Amino acid sequence: MFLSYFKDGIKYLQGGVASGFRHVVENNFDDWTPRLFHCKGKRNVRCTQVVCERNSLNLGDVFILDCGNNIYVWMPPDSGRLERIKGMRQAQSIRDQERSGTASVHCLDEDWDSNEEFWEKMGGSEDLGDLKSPEDGGDDEDFWRTTQQAVTLVRVSDASGEMKATLVSEGSFDSSQLDSTDAFILNTGTGGIFVWVGKQCTMDERCKSMEWAKIFLQQQGLPDWTQVIRVFEGEEPTIFTQWATNWREESRK
Repeated sequence: MFLSYFKDGIKYLQGGVASGFRHVVENNFDDWTPRLFHCKGKRNVRCTQVVCERNSLNLGDVFILDCGNNIYVWMPPDSGRLERIKGMRQAQSIRDQERSGTASVHCLDEDWDSNEEFWEKMGGSEDLGDLKSPEDGGDDEDFWRTTQQAVTLVRVSDASGEMKATLVSEGSFDSSQLDSTDAFILNTGTGGIFVWVGKQCTMDERCKSMEWAKIFLQQQGLPDWTQVIRVFEGEEPTIFTQWATNWREESRK
């Protein structure tokens, strides 16, 4: 499973090590488990997966409900403009890169409190008084600092003659730190663990980076739905590039 390629450059492997990984099968969503993503921030908006339940929602942020064939971007009135933009871009990225453009993206703006399909999955819209207030949803700057502190970039390379994992940065990473000749593991905590595959890296580096990413996932005790996401150089989705302090295509080595 770990060695297979997706033509769109990204592979989602959902589930903790103990529960096993789950393949995303194109256009087959009979057994699909809905996913919920939280878009939060002022100047720098991050999108992270959260528990798919009503209690995860708050009235101050944007949320994406991924139901397979349908993707809903929930925009309560007090959510920010940049959060809305981020939510739409992320939903479109899921549609285009995971679903080959076949899923429908629904913007829940004026009907944020009444869309039947969304609320059928999220506990009903009859009484929304139990939803968290914007204040209870937490401070945007605190969220940014907390998620930023979790970022760790590790290089996986056999250039020395033996396979080594080397810490590149903690607290942030820049796209210029990625090297086409190696593979890298980007650990963002609950935001997911990414394996970036350089165009010129060896097959052993590809295999070992996936193996070590799985170990990272197990050791950190992250939620079962935390994702290991393999990303190929030149085809990086927004859910990966959002973690870079400065993402520029030409800055990579």
